[in-house]
Amino acid sequence: MKIVHVAAEMAPFAKVGGLGDMVGGLTKELVNQNQDVEILLPKYEFLMLEGFSIKRSNFFCYENGIRHNNTALSIDYDKVKLIVLEPPKEISYFNRPNIYGYKDDPKRFIYFSRCALEYLLKKMNQ
Repeated sequence: MKIVHVAAEMAPFAKVGGLGDMVGGLTKELVNQNQDVEILLPKYEFLMLEGFSIKRSNFFCYENGIRHNNTALSIDYDKVKLIVLEPPKEISYFNRPNIYGYKDDPKRFIYFSRCALEYLLKKMNQ
């Protein structure tokens, strides 16, 4: 079965509390059951991706009626395909030191959700 998690957190990459632990643990267990698991995370400024082999692809997403070019960073991590969705520089929703706690959190995660859908649609149509 193909399983895709779209999440704000996943341990050990981005974790504030229980959500990061749950997504990381559930993913590990599903992989142990021979499931094909993919995780989509936002590209936070603090993510440590050095040392990983990264494949890049581009996809479009809209913000305020404007089409923006985004990048999907594909990383193989412990039998899991981690996809980190990176908005363009002019959209600074995730270039911040923390995951949560900003006045525009709803806008930030609506944009991330929209990007996740656009990425998955592009992937389905390939």
